[in-house]
Amino acid sequence: MSVPIYKRCLVALLALSAAFALAGCSSSKEAVADLTRKAEKGDTESMVKLADFYCRGAFGLSPDDQICSMWMKRAAEHGHKDAQYNLGRMYEEGIGMRRDMVQAYSWYSVAYDNGYVMAGDKAKNALEKLSPKQREEAQRLIGIYKTISAKK
Repeated sequence: MSVPIYKRCLVALLALSAAFALAGCSSSKEAVADLTRKAEKGDTESMVKLADFYCRGAFGLSPDDQICSMWMKRAAEHGHKDAQYNLGRMYEEGIGMRRDMVQAYSWYSVAYDNGYVMAGDKAKNALEKLSPKQREEAQRLIGIYKTISAKK
């Protein structure tokens, strides 16, 4: 089974951004500590990088899907469209959290509304799997997520 080109490109971009993040640090522990400080201060790019590091177990970190999902959710709530898309995928696949298609559809929709074009097809596919009651709940969540990310 081949890996889709967009996934290969995403991995390459994340690795490249990780290399730049480490360029000014003497050790991977120092780089992770620096990213953590920045993320805790609200820097969404640092949140996404930390999430990626924990998901992949990069730079001396043990793979931890729960910490990965925590940082991804924080970045998504801060309006980071890539994080919103990735959080939708994590909910769809049950990575770091229980599988939840209502949440997946909601985050894909928010990411799409914020300009992440690939999220449109994912949202459409997720929507087809939802019951009318689940669709109603998803619309409620979309409103909440848009409000939260607009405030940050």
